[in-house]
Amino acid sequence: MESRPHVETQVNSFSNDFVGTLARHLSDTTGAAWKITESSPAERGYEGSPIARVTLSCTDALEGQALLEFGTREAIALVSKVTKQPVNQFGTAELEALIGVVQGAADEFRPKAKLEYGVLGFHVSGGDEEGCDYPEGHKVTVCDDRGNQVTVVIWLDTLLSAALGARLVEGRGHGLAGAGVRKALREAVPDQANLDLVLDVELNVTLRFGKRQLTLREVLDLTTGSVVELDRQVEEPVELLLDGVPIAKGEAVVVDGNYGLRVTEVM
Repeated sequence: MESRPHVETQVNSFSNDFVGTLARHLSDTTGAAWKITESSPAERGYEGSPIARVTLSCTDALEGQALLEFGTREAIALVSKVTKQPVNQFGTAELEALIGVVQGAADEFRPKAKLEYGVLGFHVSGGDEEGCDYPEGHKVTVCDDRGNQVTVVIWLDTLLSAALGARLVEGRGHGLAGAGVRKALREAVPDQANLDLVLDVELNVTLRFGKRQLTLREVLDLTTGSVVELDRQVEEPVELLLDGVPIAKGEAVVVDGNYGLRVTEVM
């Protein structure tokens, strides 16, 4: 499958964010300073073959799987540095150690990624067999201050790629609203099969009755019983916001004891 530029950007961002956290985790674990030194789109075939594979399963805000590939020689060197034990070959014990390294990075990544991707759950296991559907990939190389280097190729399955593409819909840095939401979604996930995967993604919307700028002094003077006057008249419509961007206007109503909105205009 040909990488689409907007989805590829999200894939690159997710891959760099995760491997950046992995580098920090390695710094804490090995005592050396690790950092990203190279990042590029992945191509099929890995120079360091044979390959050690670890699967990162994502849940909650992002659904799907990422397959992390390490050259076996690099994986052996990495496990040796983390365990501080000599490693001569890559077997079950070494794979478990590598899984532990990736799980440790995932645990650190979760709170850092909450603002960008939402609440995430991770489960790390041994890698899937070749032939699985991982259409989007990115290659990231990290090095430490002692000249050691590890390259990680992250392949994202169709479900996770679609979920990352759907981040565009939430308007993070793209100013999307109203009809532009559906247009952007179809551009990000053009084929119907992938579109169906993200149509049930939950988005946070907010009802805004008005707004007002306050000075710091006025904020500090707020007490119980204080009245803050808004910029909107009672008869004016209220706004429905998606990620802070107005997408509709309407009338405030009460539905089964809860506030609601009767839409009168889609912006």
